Amino acid sequence: MAGTACDNGPKARNGAESLAATQNLAKRLAVVVVTYRRQHLLGELFDSLAELTTHPWCIYVVDNENSQDTQTRVRDFGERLADAWGEPDDGAERVVYLPQSTDVGGSAGFNAGMKRAYHDGAEWFWLMDDDVAVLPDTVETLAPWTDVHDVIQGVRFDLFGEDLPQPRDLNVAFGTPVLSPPRFGRAGYRVTNAVCPERLVYGRS
Repeated sequence: MAGTACDNGPKARNGAESLAATQNLAKRLAVVVVTYRRQHLLGELFDSLAELTTHPWCIYVVDNENSQDTQTRVRDFGERLADAWGEPDDGAERVVYLPQSTDVGGSAGFNAGMKRAYHDGAEWFWLMDDDVAVLPDTVETLAPWTDVHDVIQGVRFDLFGEDLPQPRDLNVAFGTPVLSPPRFGRAGYRVTNAVCPERLVYGRS
């Protein structure tokens, strides 16, 4: 089961606790991006990542096209973040480029990125495709839930800022997804048995 967090729960309103959790999450948070022939969208994702008010430890870009264009964009992005954020304290690369010899698809691409991030010492993994953008305060929003959930899935919004309907549960008997609103309630989260790798955050354990 995964906890789907939002920022309207009592836990997220505790400022001191949230700050400590945010710093702890960011210290070893690895962003894993899988891309294939969508450099213009990847550039938009890079722009949004650069605007994060709390920056992650490292970003891993898995390139299923093995494109020179993508490699150049990743290199430039890495230099941009190094100038803005500085280098990680442990000397790791801020942005790591992982070209694949063939198009291995999304799941194998995530596996390649997570394997490298795990080897490098990541404690939290934040997965995303190349056709999304993140909100500036996303790390702060997710962080308060990391001490009570091992898997967290944030909500997704459309271009108008509305919560995008999505499968939040799986009817096991029929094998079909059930579309439902978040209904976070007083707890500030709800438990789900269906997750999407596009915005999944989960711990090393």
